[in-house]
Amino acid sequence: MLSGPIRLGQLVVGWRHGSLTDQCPDCEGKVLITEFGSHLKSGRHWWAGLCLECRQWVSSSSPHSEKFQRRLKTASRILERSPDQFVQDEHYAGYEFAWSGDGMQQITKTRDVKRWLYNHTIQCLLMF
Repeated sequence: MLSGPIRLGQLVVGWRHGSLTDQCPDCEGKVLITEFGSHLKSGRHWWAGLCLECRQWVSSSSPHSEKFQRRLKTASRILERSPDQFVQDEHYAGYEFAWSGDGMQQITKTRDVKRWLYNHTIQCLLMF
């Protein structure tokens, strides 16, 4: 199950694809969805976003549908193709046991370190 934030670039991909857009319930204009989710107990899904026509923040809720499943699959593919982190090798000084000398020798060690691709404290949230 997916949950958590999605970056603006990922939202743009979903808007261009059309899976993160819907029709405004007020003016029937195009809504750019910025968040959506599902309530497990009620079996309903919801979305919220900005209508390009009336410039209002709108939201809607309805029973699970094929449109919701497409939206979820697209968001999943977007998140998989553009991860939030990458792993980088980091070299550092360390010691290891040696049978000669005083028993310790200095060596360079390597470890994997996860790095964020963006400042994760400033995010556009997309809740699943």
